[in-house]
Amino acid sequence: MRNYCGSVWSMIAAAGCLFTIISSAQAAPIVPGFDRFHAQSKDAAGGRLLIGELNCTACHQAQGAVAAQFQVNPAPLLSDVGSRLKPQWLRQFIKNPHAVKPGTRMPGPPSTIPQQVVDEHTDVLVHYLMSLQSTGTPRIAGKAANGVNIFNSVGCAACHAPLGNEASVKDDKATVPLPNLKEKYVNGSALAAFLLDPHKWRAGGRMPKLNLTNDEAVSIATAFGLTAGTTRIGVRGSDDEALKKAGIAGQLQPGVKAELYTGSWTKLPNWDVLKPKETSVMTQFGIGKIDGKDHMGLRMRGYINIPRDGLYTFYSHSDDGSRVTIGRDLVVDNDGVHGGVEVSGAIELKTGQHAITVEFFEAAGGEELRVSIEGPGMNKREVPANMLSHHKDQFVIGEDAKVVTDGEFVMDLEKAKLGKSVFATIGCASCHTVDAVKPSFTLEPKPLTALKNSKGKGCLSAKPTGFAQNFSLSAAQIDAIAAALATIDSPQLLSPAQSIDRTLTAMNCYACHARGDKGGPEDGHKLTFTGTYEDLADEGRLPPHLGDAGAKLTKGWLTEILNKGTKVRPYMNTRMPVFGNGVMHLVDDFAKVETVAAAVNYPTVSQKDAMTHGRALVGTGGMACIQCHVFAGEKSLGLPAMDLALMTQRLQREWFGRYLLNPAQLRPGTRMPQFWPEGKSVRQDIQDGNTALQIESIWQYLSRGGKGPLPPGLARADMVLSHDTEAVMYRNFITGAGPRAIGVGYPEKVNIAWDANTLRPAMIWQGEFIDASKHWTDRGSGFQGPAGYNVINLPDGPPLASLESENATWPQTLKANNVIRAAGFDFKGYQLDKLRRPTFMYVMGDIAAKDHYEGIAAKDDDSDGTLKRTLTIEGKAADNVYARIAAGQISSVSEGVYRINNNLVIKVTGAKAIVRAAGNQQELIVPVKLQAGKAVIVVEYVW
Repeated sequence: MRNYCGSVWSMIAAAGCLFTIISSAQAAPIVPGFDRFHAQSKDAAGGRLLIGELNCTACHQAQGAVAAQFQVNPAPLLSDVGSRLKPQWLRQFIKNPHAVKPGTRMPGPPSTIPQQVVDEHTDVLVHYLMSLQSTGTPRIAGKAANGVNIFNSVGCAACHAPLGNEASVKDDKATVPLPNLKEKYVNGSALAAFLLDPHKWRAGGRMPKLNLTNDEAVSIATAFGLTAGTTRIGVRGSDDEALKKAGIAGQLQPGVKAELYTGSWTKLPNWDVLKPKETSVMTQFGIGKIDGKDHMGLRMRGYINIPRDGLYTFYSHSDDGSRVTIGRDLVVDNDGVHGGVEVSGAIELKTGQHAITVEFFEAAGGEELRVSIEGPGMNKREVPANMLSHHKDQFVIGEDAKVVTDGEFVMDLEKAKLGKSVFATIGCASCHTVDAVKPSFTLEPKPLTALKNSKGKGCLSAKPTGFAQNFSLSAAQIDAIAAALATIDSPQLLSPAQSIDRTLTAMNCYACHARGDKGGPEDGHKLTFTGTYEDLADEGRLPPHLGDAGAKLTKGWLTEILNKGTKVRPYMNTRMPVFGNGVMHLVDDFAKVETVAAAVNYPTVSQKDAMTHGRALVGTGGMACIQCHVFAGEKSLGLPAMDLALMTQRLQREWFGRYLLNPAQLRPGTRMPQFWPEGKSVRQDIQDGNTALQIESIWQYLSRGGKGPLPPGLARADMVLSHDTEAVMYRNFITGAGPRAIGVGYPEKVNIAWDANTLRPAMIWQGEFIDASKHWTDRGSGFQGPAGYNVINLPDGPPLASLESENATWPQTLKANNVIRAAGFDFKGYQLDKLRRPTFMYVMGDIAAKDHYEGIAAKDDDSDGTLKRTLTIEGKAADNVYARIAAGQISSVSEGVYRINNNLVIKVTGAKAIVRAAGNQQELIVPVKLQAGKAVIVVEYVW
């Protein structure tokens, strides 16, 4: 609705009608970047910013290099506006947007249009917009808390005035005002849905996502006087009459009709185009025959008997995706591949039978589905069987609820039809893409390049008339746009630095961040930034300076934070917002603008030295980094500074080295101490005080991302199991080897984790064995990773298989009762030799296997050992039995010797191995040839 310069308005103006100026308070569009940085200078750069933010090119076309000057802010999407906004608010906003929302970028009717015409066209437009409904509008349910505090702390108050303290920012230049949200949205769920994903309706990204939870979004909505509930307009009537008309009201039977499908999906499919594998009746909603199976789906349909009128909340806890639909209203959307997650939604229902559909699919892994209900006189419970029924042949859905809002407004379909025509003819469709409506101008707007001398005319006049849009522009805005248009014929390609500045200005990133001497929080807003640790002062509450972002952060991390808003400063309440695709060019632009050279030439450091010396330097006996820094989620000994385990993922290696040498030079005012003054280490007793070795050892240790033993001195004391003279075993949850892992550490400083579910060697590694303290703390939950280094993951799946041919696909492990196992095998435990080295035993059909491992000492004291595996198979001769040894990118080194993924060498004796193709990689398999009922395969792992 940006353009009131189309044919209807213009014909009225041309007819010489008596014009009435709408009397109201006018307010210029608020564009924070312009108001703060360009309003005084009125320069062409500010004008280009305004042309993009006001979406002038939606009407005044620009092409090629001219168009590239502007970062366009597209208009909001209106496809479901009738489900979300109140008609009374829409009516007032269309008639006079500047009064209803001061500072809006939405233009109002031209000032010379008769009031009667404005009223008539506003009326039909409202009916058309209210006809734009969506059955998929989210129903957001959550527990309301202190919404004012959430709004003021998470980042909303960085752009808007803080709730309850609006006067504190009255002198700031870039505060974005809010409309009366209680008058605008139909209820709290509608506003909460917008807050959770603003980009769904405003693709331009100026309103960012803040990664709010449902509870936080509902709480903020409550702070504006809106209550959560269903976003359905009106109460849904029962399907009782529809069932009577269909002649099946008295033929309903207990349970719901369930259709079982097979297929691989990442989202719920359209079941209507698929053929069910089988159909059955289920007494309640659940996973039914999917239990223990992958790549399957269910659609369950029937009727739920609602005992009394009221608001009902439905819950779906599922792994993977699920949906709950009442009639045609989507109430719970829990779609996608994920673990056990519960999502809820609410809907007002009349007493009686209501058609209900529950959809569910299982991709892989665990499978869960629980559908619950809560309502008047009914505590939350799984939907009981006595509420459910179905008809054996028919599934009837009655007429949808009438679209009635606020008691007085009743949509008129004839007015809606006329409103659709007006939407096209007065130019709304130029900006708002909806319902395939195309703009239909009598006079086409001029291209942007034809507006070079437009100051004081049309849109750029103080009181636009005739064909012009009424943005209520200020004098400074008019001057700036005129300056930009004056240079429209000589567009210049933006440099990466200019591109960065344009985006940071348009997206109001400067409200939080400074770059160079530009931006940062204004004085009033600065008080809204808070932290959880007062001792960190401004460093613990204000967003970081972006002066060297390109040199400091890796491209991968820039992509991560721009895509997801990933938080790494646990002490800072304000969150990193997500602006969408419009800012992703910053990743490359930052990299082009800023680089930093390495401070020293870093030597090669072995993983063994990194785990020994790097770990020591990070711990309390070294540079005591953990005194302030979190490590892999473990609390520091003091300040809660950023997690060290993320450092090598976030920071460029060269910047990291320079920062350690002189922290204050790269971050003035930082509390980070200097441990290498003038390039000399304060710890001369570690690695002979060699600065380059120490910094590189720290880097290599941190590059493990927290996998392995914690630095010495952390709150959770290490319990690294020793294996100096004999093998030591550890049976527990081991990362990469599953919940029934059997870890074995050998004196030769080699280790293995053997998976007792799939009966395979899952991982091998060198150095320290494992830190047992995790499972000795509190309830000992979770998985523990290896304490050493050079971790090699071996192929998943059964260890042996009977194949139809040498090229047949290797079978997968199967899942039953949420446990992954090797099907057709029986684990027979293990035996220990004199050095406590286990031999694992299992049976497959008529053959029995013994899987023994031992360490082989290295030839020199500075190296770690290797691993020798002896696989003994006995029993009756079996055709086409193979053992799988490795998978990955495999190349032959010499007879019986193979290189796997460039990080492991395997030597096979006792049988001739075969390298074969397996998808996009290769597999190393060995045929099992029994001689006198026995075969022995020896495998040596060298890495």
